[in-house]
Amino acid sequence: MNKQTKELFEDYDEMVKEFPNEPITYFCRGIDRLRKGEFESAVNDFNEVIKANSGYYVAYYLRGRAYCFLKQPEQAISDYKKALDLKPDFTFAKTALDEV
Repeated sequence: MNKQTKELFEDYDEMVKEFPNEPITYFCRGIDRLRKGEFESAVNDFNEVIKANSGYYVAYYLRGRAYCFLKQPEQAISDYKKALDLKPDFTFAKTALDEV
């Protein structure tokens, strides 16, 4: 990871502090935390996204991924199903559900 990319990722916490009412900041930080293996923190960020926009199917899918890594398959299945309820042709959620 180059210096500029590293600085960008470090800015997610600052973005959330600066724009606490913007779900996109939590979404970006949640992805970063998922990538870093900070699964509980990722779940918390995706919870904020879903609280702000309960129709955002990608947030359910990504929270489901975090739950899988946390060895919480029931929650993961629930999130994958919710993502598919919202977007029935969402291939990533279909595949993930089949793999749980």
